[in-house]
Amino acid sequence: MGDTTLPLADHIASINLNRPDKANDMNLAMWREILQAFKWVDATPEARAAILAGEVRLFTSGEDRSERVGIKEIDIGMTADVGTLQRLPKLIGEGMARELAYTVRKFDATEALQMKLVNRVFGSPEALRAGVREIAASICSKSPLSIRGVKEIITYARDHTVADGLNHVATWNAAVLLSSDRQEAMMGNMGKPEFKD
Repeated sequence: MGDTTLPLADHIASINLNRPDKANDMNLAMWREILQAFKWVDATPEARAAILAGEVRLFTSGEDRSERVGIKEIDIGMTADVGTLQRLPKLIGEGMARELAYTVRKFDATEALQMKLVNRVFGSPEALRAGVREIAASICSKSPLSIRGVKEIITYARDHTVADGLNHVATWNAAVLLSSDRQEAMMGNMGKPEFKD
């Protein structure tokens, strides 16, 4: 990997953008490396969580954590095409998504938090790194099979009815309840559980 690094420690993969001379400007090569890195994380059982971060002050050029951001594609004569228009209305509501996409109005971290576009806002880059690592460590301490199930069920529920979602989770749980993770999690109340990768 040339523009990214990928250390793995304590089940947490850190995908770090590393083009300091270009302020982590994302070129095609970097996009390909990020895709390759996430494929590696997905195929590596020891990697239970991944953190995508920038090695320099900026996450990527023009996107400082405290800087204002927006949906910019319309200003260059195109329609956002990386899933923004498909996902954003479900996160912040159709009205706000339309306003941001039509106007390219920029918004800051405080407004992103109010829109529920982000879960938290941290006071400094150091607090952000520590907070994200703490969240990742908490996720890694849980049953990997259960975490995978929660991801699957939430994603499925996004595009299906409640009844379909309930049927899907029942089928999922019937398939995985016999795993050793369940027993390990229940025994974990007496100490730190040791889940297999």
